[in-house]
Amino acid sequence: MPEEKLKVLEASGDPFTIGRTHGRLLRREIRDFIRYLHGEFAADDVTLEEARNFSGKFVAPIEEFSSEAYQEMRGIARGAEVKFEDIVMIALSEEIDSFSHACTTFAATGQATAEGGTLLGQTWDDSRSWYENVNAFMLKKDYKSAPEVLAFIFPGLISAAGINPSCLGISWNTVPRLRLKEGVPTYVIISEVIKQKTVAGALAVVRRAERAGCFNFIVADASEIYNIEATPDDVDVDYTSSFYGHTNHTPSVLIPIPPAPEMIRI
Repeated sequence: MPEEKLKVLEASGDPFTIGRTHGRLLRREIRDFIRYLHGEFAADDVTLEEARNFSGKFVAPIEEFSSEAYQEMRGIARGAEVKFEDIVMIALSEEIDSFSHACTTFAATGQATAEGGTLLGQTWDDSRSWYENVNAFMLKKDYKSAPEVLAFIFPGLISAAGINPSCLGISWNTVPRLRLKEGVPTYVIISEVIKQKTVAGALAVVRRAERAGCFNFIVADASEIYNIEATPDDVDVDYTSSFYGHTNHTPSVLIPIPPAPEMIRI
């Protein structure tokens, strides 16, 4: 059974070194996660070799999108002593899972909070089987050439959510599947978003990515909140300086706090 408290791990250096440290520290857990995912695929008569061949189709888009993310994932594979395609398979766990109305995200800032600061959070909804087999961790990454990142991760996953010293953070939730293309997995995009110093930089990351699937991000800094809903073909952005929530049983909803903030669709 997963532990109740999140362990905080630390890694520093270039992306490959950070990934290798991640892989070494969580070698057993990463291998267990790979076996768990393969068990899920096996239920659909997908062999491990077929899963690896499928994952291999996403390697080139990942490397083209971010050589740093690519190297970090290579490092994870090296440290855990597993195939690189297995780490890509972990990164693709969002795209290949069926839509299950998972997660609710929220953010509040300015007049919507007692002290005028920013609050950002989410639920993390998944199957009972997932939580019985997969532990979560916090990983503090001290990059040489990018802001330090505090990332929420599962074993072998480059980043699942997080924050950096520029007070830029990301929470997110899944959305109904439209289509899957050979592109950049959602978790790899998240890993680049939380290395940005500004919200503008985060938006640019999402827009330039050849997105493999669909997702909804809430990205916030010390005073602004952006909701980013994306598919492989389109990106829709809402802005508020107050409060935003996104669930999977209702459309995105803006909850105004008097005086009502201006909402801008970009």
